[in-house]
Amino acid sequence: MEYPVTRQNSFTAKLCFLCTLLFSSVAFAQIDLSVPMDHYFPFYTAQFTSIPDVARMSNQFDQTDIGILAAQPNMKPFQDSISEQVSSGPLKDRLGITLNDLRNVANGEVAFGTIYPNKELLAIALMANISNHAAEANQLVNKVSANVQQKRGRVVRNQVGTALFVQLDFVDDNGKNQKIVYIIDGDLLVVCDNLMIAKLLWQKASNNPAVATVKPISASAYYQMIKRHSSPKSESFSFVQIDRYAEAVQLLDDKYSAGNLTSKSPVESLKKSGLIGFRAAGGSLQLKPGPGFNRFVKGYVYAPKPWEGSMKMYQLVNVPCPEPPAWISSKISTYTAIQGTPELVFDNIAPFFDTYFGEGEQGVWSDVVEGLETDPMGPQINLKKDLVQYFDGQLLVISQALEPLGPNSECIAYALRVKDVNAIRSALNRLFNGDPTIKPDKIGQFNIWQCVPKPKKTSPFKPGPISSAQAKKEKPEGMMAHAAIAVENGYLIISSNRDYLAQLLTPTAQPLKDSVGYKRTMAVAKQRCGDSACVWVYSPTENNYRLNYELYKDGKAIESNTMLTRIIKAISGTDKPKTQQTNKVDASSLPPFDQIKSYFGTSGGFSKIENDGFSFEEFVLSNRQ
Repeated sequence: MEYPVTRQNSFTAKLCFLCTLLFSSVAFAQIDLSVPMDHYFPFYTAQFTSIPDVARMSNQFDQTDIGILAAQPNMKPFQDSISEQVSSGPLKDRLGITLNDLRNVANGEVAFGTIYPNKELLAIALMANISNHAAEANQLVNKVSANVQQKRGRVVRNQVGTALFVQLDFVDDNGKNQKIVYIIDGDLLVVCDNLMIAKLLWQKASNNPAVATVKPISASAYYQMIKRHSSPKSESFSFVQIDRYAEAVQLLDDKYSAGNLTSKSPVESLKKSGLIGFRAAGGSLQLKPGPGFNRFVKGYVYAPKPWEGSMKMYQLVNVPCPEPPAWISSKISTYTAIQGTPELVFDNIAPFFDTYFGEGEQGVWSDVVEGLETDPMGPQINLKKDLVQYFDGQLLVISQALEPLGPNSECIAYALRVKDVNAIRSALNRLFNGDPTIKPDKIGQFNIWQCVPKPKKTSPFKPGPISSAQAKKEKPEGMMAHAAIAVENGYLIISSNRDYLAQLLTPTAQPLKDSVGYKRTMAVAKQRCGDSACVWVYSPTENNYRLNYELYKDGKAIESNTMLTRIIKAISGTDKPKTQQTNKVDASSLPPFDQIKSYFGTSGGFSKIENDGFSFEEFVLSNRQ
């Protein structure tokens, strides 16, 4: 439906006239969707994701254990609720469509990207093959247009050769002005929040000579490097140019929230710290790639040398798969072993520390180190001589959900292997002595240190509702605010809370190293990497997902702070107070977890340091042979 030309909406007529001028010199050609869409997205695309065949991806997912589980009737209400949450997130907010919309119209490749040539043309764009679904695509555009008109927005339609351009201009639910462009041309659908970028993608797909000089992302050396280290046949492929994407994300957050572009660029921080050496990352996803597998991810982080500044901290060491110490239980959710070089970390941490903790002021780290050693009122400790030299470079990261399961059950611990337990204890005693936020304590026979957060300041006046400005200043406690620390079993162990530290110090369950699942999974990892990697990862997904499953079943997921819940909130937008109140998940039909736990296999992975970056693989094995 189009607006009639009246005095009230004469802007529409003017815009139509301008659009006619804009496209009057366009030369048209047949859209060729046999060419991958990475040939259409421009080289300055900051982030790019492609699903080569939507139907194949859906079919492959249905064959995985999770796909089989999701198809069961008693899982449908829960699955629909989660789907609704995710579909109502940023994709809908910024492009006016949902994942379900895409499923209905796509019939081939779908590509999505963040395109960032400059601040003025920053855009989010989607291209989809809609062969045999043109009618559904037109219905989708009509539905979105009707919604915009109901909000008193403007809808402008133009027929440019064989292409239909539909431009939407409206105010969203958050009071922000939004502009979205839909283009339907034969079997191609383009959706973008910037007219010029939408036109560029359409012209590239049309093989228009006017944009022949704009190189595609497929010609980028960074892109080719990531592609070369990925699986040639996959259900999806993703690429990120790290510095460009970091800045684009910040600008997009400002554009769609505060409404003002920030003047401070994260790229400057990356340069100051030296982490600008991380150039690009990405990889491929395969679903059900072979017998016994549910998922396989292969990718690369491109970081060409020479490294400068704090990049040198990441000079990890490839080693054979280390055996987990006996005090780590098979009940863990995730287990990661990393092998680095402590001296390199200490010698090169200054630029990182100054940039991200010292608010960009140079010399903050060196002042801290010097103060700890020379301040007569301080611990008078030489960090490198008295502490760092006694670490051997192995770092373990362990997470687990403690019972009884609840919103605060998820725990994490960091364990650094030490060469001399007594030397580390002595150094920490001196370091923590007199610190009011860290108190000595005991767990049974073990001496520990317990973090005691400073109490929040209270108003001397009568308590009452706090203002929005006050609320912004109130930062939630971090996961390590109540950390408990011990030096036992050859490791410095830093746990997120006392209860988890007690469990690590006094294990009662089967050791992880004796677990059948661990042995089977890491045997595959060793075979894949040649038994040499700098990072080794293992996760029994049955343990990893149980907590979130039970939280959703009990209706407590929204109040929890688990990693999975944070990811879902971020994707769906439910991290915003408004949507937290309106979006609910129907978990009433979920069966007891023990009835479905066989659908969750074990996950493993590794990363190897290479000459110019880090290769990585991650896979999920099936328990249902």
